[in-house]
Amino acid sequence: VSESFSGLTSAKHRIIIKVTGTKNAASTGTAVAVDAFVVGAATTEDSSTKVSYDTWAGASSKSASGRAYRVSGKANATSGLSFSGTSVQWITATGPVYGEAEVIIDGVNNGTVDLYSSTVNWQIAETYSGLASGPHTIVVKVLGIKNASSNGTKVAIDAFVVS
Repeated sequence: VSESFSGLTSAKHRIIIKVTGTKNAASTGTAVAVDAFVVGAATTEDSSTKVSYDTWAGASSKSASGRAYRVSGKANATSGLSFSGTSVQWITATGPVYGEAEVIIDGVNNGTVDLYSSTVNWQIAETYSGLASGPHTIVVKVLGIKNASSNGTKVAIDAFVVS
C-alpha cells in the first residue's frame, strides 16, 4: 500500500511518520512499516518524441494532460516508451467508446485493461510498479475488442509518468 501526497509547493519538504500505538480493531499489532519514499516523477506527454506510435491519431481535450492525447481503435496498434525507473504509469482515458488494451513491459504481458466507463474520465493512471531499477520498455497494444457495454474500441495515450 502506498500513500501519495501531491500539490506541494516547489520547495524543500520534510515528512514525518509517527507511530501512534493505536490499531484497527481487526489488527493484531501496532507496527508501522516504512519501505521507501519516492520523490519526484518524470511526465512524458503523448507528443514527446520519446513515445513511439504506429497508427494513432492526435486529438485534444482541455481535460487531458498537456491538453492533448493520441487515440487508436485499430487492432494491434501499438505505442511505446523506453524509460529508466522502478515504476511507470500509463495515463489514459475511460469512457463509453473506449475498448481494451494489453500492456507489455519488457516483453512480458501485464494483462488487459478495459477502458470502458459510462462517463468520460481523463487522466486515469494505470500503474505498474515493483520493476527492477534500470531500463525498461512499456508497450500499449490496442486489442480491437470491447466490453459488451462499450460503443467502441478506442484506446488513449495521454502521457506516461516514470518514477
